[in-house]
Amino acid sequence: MPRVHEFTYDWPPDATVILHSDGIQTRWRLDTYPGLIGRHPALLAGVLHRDFTRGRDDATVLCIRHHESRSLA
Repeated sequence: MPRVHEFTYDWPPDATVILHSDGIQTRWRLDTYPGLIGRHPALLAGVLHRDFTRGRDDATVLCIRHHESRSLA
């Protein structure tokens, strides 16, 4: 296995993290999809996979949204 790189970033409430494999083109831009970032992360992942799969490699997109913990009390 090649060397593993670890990155650390702030993750504020309601932020979305998007990770993808090298089977997804790197030139995608969310601003070309107005309102998409506010939709469910599964929809976001599906659109990026649909529109930016290279077609000659396996492709993975992972989108995760951070929500503040809410007390049930």
